[in-house]
Amino acid sequence: MPITYPFPFQDITHEIRLKKSWDDSSDRWLTWWYRGVLKNHKAKSQPHVRVVFRKLFGDQISDETYEQDLLLTSLGKVRIGTVWQDGRCRAKALFEEAKFDLDLSEGQWTHTSFENTNLYLKSSPFRQEFYPLSHSDDPSQILVFNTTDQVTLLIPCMEYFSRCYGASEEIKRVLATFLHKDCENKLFAPLGMPEEDGIWRIRRRLRTHKDDSVFLAHYKYDDYTKRVSKSIHSQIAAEFDDKRCAPVNLKISPWFKGEAQVKVRGLWLNNNKTFLALRIAGHSEPEGKPIHVLVEKKKSPPKNAGTEEEDRDRVRVDLVTPPDEIDLTDDDEPNQGGSIVDILSSEFEILGKRRVVIDETNEIEGNQQTQFTDDEANAFSTGEPYGSGGDVGYALIHSPQTFVSQGVLREMWEAFLYLHQAYPKQLLSVEWFTFVDGLSKEEELKLIGLEPFHIDEEIDGEIRNWLFLDGAKKQFPRGMLVIRITTPSEYVYVVETQRKWVKKKDKNGEITEGEESLTGLVFTLKDHSKLEHYLRQILSKVRNAKGVFSKISGLCPEKGAAFKHSRKSDQRRPEEASARNALSKVMIFL
Repeated sequence: MPITYPFPFQDITHEIRLKKSWDDSSDRWLTWWYRGVLKNHKAKSQPHVRVVFRKLFGDQISDETYEQDLLLTSLGKVRIGTVWQDGRCRAKALFEEAKFDLDLSEGQWTHTSFENTNLYLKSSPFRQEFYPLSHSDDPSQILVFNTTDQVTLLIPCMEYFSRCYGASEEIKRVLATFLHKDCENKLFAPLGMPEEDGIWRIRRRLRTHKDDSVFLAHYKYDDYTKRVSKSIHSQIAAEFDDKRCAPVNLKISPWFKGEAQVKVRGLWLNNNKTFLALRIAGHSEPEGKPIHVLVEKKKSPPKNAGTEEEDRDRVRVDLVTPPDEIDLTDDDEPNQGGSIVDILSSEFEILGKRRVVIDETNEIEGNQQTQFTDDEANAFSTGEPYGSGGDVGYALIHSPQTFVSQGVLREMWEAFLYLHQAYPKQLLSVEWFTFVDGLSKEEELKLIGLEPFHIDEEIDGEIRNWLFLDGAKKQFPRGMLVIRITTPSEYVYVVETQRKWVKKKDKNGEITEGEESLTGLVFTLKDHSKLEHYLRQILSKVRNAKGVFSKISGLCPEKGAAFKHSRKSDQRRPEEASARNALSKVMIFL
């Protein structure tokens, strides 16, 4: 008998098509649950996960479940609540969303399953009439957390593994497939330099992603992370029976200890005392020492280098986005030297304070990694390269990391704090300043309010209105954030204007709300006691310039310039690129 499904759907498209034998191309399949891991006998380096589906009929679902063995590396796309038809994703369920504070220390969480609770006569994880699984004694492992606000949080172990163990699907594939000594070789390239006491330094393989750096550093240097990661392959090796081919229900543990935040989507149960998390949308990073990442940068070729030689040295990765589509296969391994595509799975929000990651660039002669050929690929695979001259390319799949905007002023402040942590010898301290409070490192930022024009002053109406956040009512004068960065030779000051919220077009042409675009100002002083004199002039004149600092940069006492705000794909904090740009204007390069 069909079951009414309580959640609405949102239409979406993906750039992959799963090469699987779906019963009928007209049927719509709702991803319901993840079972365990199985070995893949056709492509041995690509483990499978048994995924449970239900047929979808409008707002109702079948009471029967259907199972498919899909690639472990495809779980970033085949999320619980996604709807598939003819191997293509068509929609996703809009679950309830919640955010929790957790303690990931050992003893503060546990594993459970319906099989275990039934066997030992304990209370079940949740009542299955609200979210029925395939069997009343389903053996799938579930992580149980008691949150700081006394809510029981349930997360399927396979969801936690898929979303939290690094950003790239390569990490999960390697951990599930290989022994620890082989994992290290496949995840890390040789440093090419001696290890230093107290320094966490890694050099990633190209098949991993820059957003894997925090997990990889802990995997290399943190014994706890290493232990819980090694257990993944150990469980599969010990429990998988080639004759029975039953899935191994992995017990996945959090890979770091201590306080954490998690953002999840799912459904509330037990009078809002229990939350069943079907999708993880974000997680915090562990605190700890800075992580140094060796990054290879190819030297610019000589001017007389030929095109053919340049092509032999390149590795080209094509980003695939809808409506473009590729076939993802689990029957074959990718061919060596074949074409490579980059596929983005669901976004992953980084919560709380970011870990400091420092790129250490090393220039190399040519490209030391796998060469690229223009062989046409008819399908793509995520496994180990094998053979050459075939038509199976390699697919890189990773979750892009995102941040929630806290406003430009707060993000600039936190970006400079982050850079101070990363480069403490170049940036000795970071403080904010007001005329009343002086210098402060307090978390609560204070601004210097701009002085309204006197009613008798002959000032253009547009300028008068700009001065206020509510120009129509002449209410709430804008504030100015002043940040002082102390360096070994001088003080650097950054001035930012409080922004209005305005309507603007995004990159897709849709109207959204966001802060207005304004530049910042940076200047230096060797004597801090002279700041007030120059700052009062700047704050007076910027009113007439309507926040356009380039018009008044001549007031800077020493080095100084206006700077634009920008974002880069490799920044670790919102506005980090803008903070670096500001420092570069006064000849400080990090």
